[in-house]
Amino acid sequence: MKELLIVGGLFTAAVIYSNRPNHPFIKTIKSTIAPDSFPLKPGDNNEMVANVQKALINLGGEYSNLVMAGGGVNGEFNEQTAQALKRAGFIGNISKMDYQKLITNNQALRNIAYVIDVDGTPIYSGVSDSHIPNYGYGRDLIMKLPCKTHLGTATGNFRNGMVEIATNINSRRVKFWVPTSKTGMLSQAEYDAMKSTRVLPKSDEAKMKLLKV
Repeated sequence: MKELLIVGGLFTAAVIYSNRPNHPFIKTIKSTIAPDSFPLKPGDNNEMVANVQKALINLGGEYSNLVMAGGGVNGEFNEQTAQALKRAGFIGNISKMDYQKLITNNQALRNIAYVIDVDGTPIYSGVSDSHIPNYGYGRDLIMKLPCKTHLGTATGNFRNGMVEIATNINSRRVKFWVPTSKTGMLSQAEYDAMKSTRVLPKSDEAKMKLLKV
C-alpha cells in the first residue's frame, strides 16, 4: 500500500449517479399512510422506519453513524435507530407529525461512502441471506482494507448489516459490499472538502482485485 494524494479518491464517487431522481436515499413512501401506522416504535419493521433511517443518515454526524452501525436502512426500529432519534431530539415513539418533519427536512444528501476504520475492513462481491460461522454474511471476500479510504457511492441497497457500493474503475462500473458498521457517509460537498485537504491512502491492490470481480 502506498499513500498518494486522493485525486478522485481510491474509488471516484459517481456524482451523476448519486444525484439522479428517485435515488434510494431521498425517495419517500408514495402510498397512503394508514391511520394505525403511528406512532412508530422500537420493534417496528416497515418502509416508514426505513424512511426515518434515510433521514437520519442525511443528518450526518453521530445520527448517521448510529444508523449505519445498526445495519443502515433496513426498516428495523432497532436500538441504534432509537438512540439516533433521541440524540436528534425525538424522544420515545415517533408520531405522524415527527415523521413528516424528519422526512421533509432538506438536508444534504449523504451517500458517498468511506471506510471509517483502519483495522482491515473486508469488502465482498456479494452478500448471502444467511450467516455462516467463521464466514459471515458475505461471500467471495475480495480483500481486507488496512486503511481509511473512500469507496464510492452507496446504491441504497442494504442487507444483513452490509451496504452495497458502486464505483467506476477504468471506465468500468463495479459494485461490492461493505459492513455498515465500518462505513461512513459524506455529502458531495464534504467529500470535495476532504479530497482537497487530506492525504489518504490509495490502494492499487484493491483496484486490481475489484476489476476482477
